[in-house]
Amino acid sequence: MELKEESAFSKKLEDQKLFCDKSENKGEDPGWTVIIDGINGAGDPGILADNIPKVYESKPEKPGKLALGWNLKKCNTKAFPWQAHHLIPEKLLPEHQVCFFLAKNSKKKNPKYILEFDTNYDTNDGLNGRFMPFASTTHQWKEAGESVAKKRDICDEMMKRTQRQLHQGPHSDTDYGEDLDTETKGYKQTVKDLLGIVYKATLKHVDICDECKGKKKGNKRKIRPLESSVQHVHQAADIMERLIVNDKVFVSRKAALFYAEVGY
Repeated sequence: MELKEESAFSKKLEDQKLFCDKSENKGEDPGWTVIIDGINGAGDPGILADNIPKVYESKPEKPGKLALGWNLKKCNTKAFPWQAHHLIPEKLLPEHQVCFFLAKNSKKKNPKYILEFDTNYDTNDGLNGRFMPFASTTHQWKEAGESVAKKRDICDEMMKRTQRQLHQGPHSDTDYGEDLDTETKGYKQTVKDLLGIVYKATLKHVDICDECKGKKKGNKRKIRPLESSVQHVHQAADIMERLIVNDKVFVSRKAALFYAEVGY
C-alpha cells in the first residue's frame, strides 16, 4: 500500500530541476565527508540530540524526579524523559540502494556508474532527528515492579501527557495500525519505500543528464555527488516525522496500541 505522502513525494521528484545544481566545479572533489553508520562514522543518538536544536526544537525540559526516577506526573508536552530518534534509522540506511548516491564507499553498487566523491550527508544531522519520550526511567515504572498492566498504563499516560508516540520497543516492518480506521504502514517499510523513490528518481536523472557525468572508468562512468541527493533523503526524513505526528506510522507497538485503544 502506498501512502498519499509517498505518492506526492514521487510526483515531486519527477521534476528534473530538483537534481542538478549545474556546478561549474563538477570535476573537482567538493571535499565533503559523509557520515553513514558502518561506511564512515556511526549513528550516534548523543550527537543527534545536540544537532536537533540547531534546526528544529530545543531539548525537552527535565520533568523532576522522585526517589526511583523521573516523575511521570510532571511530564507534559515540553518536559519528559527523552531519546533522540533517527527518523531514517542509522542501521537501515547503509543497507539501502540509495547509499550508492551518498557515499563512494557504499556497499551498494550500480552496473553503469561509480560515485566519484562522497556527499556531505550526515545520519546525525538534526534534520534526521526527533525527541521522543520513553517511560522506563520513571519512578512510577520502577515502582510498578513486574506488573505488565501497570507498566502499560504508565506508557499510555506518558503518551497522553506528551502528545507523542513512545520511543520504547523495536522499530519494525510490521504495520501495527493495520486494523485501525486509518491509512497506516510499517515504519521500516515506509522508510525503505521513501528512500526507494529517491534512488529511482536520482538514477533517472543521472541517465539523462550529461552535466552529472564524468569520464569513463573501465566499463562504468563516473558521476559526481549531488547536494540534491542529500536534500531528498532529508525530505524523506521530514515525511517520516509528519507521518509519526499524524499517527500514520508507529515507531513502536506500544504507540500503535495506545492510538488504537486510548488515543490522545
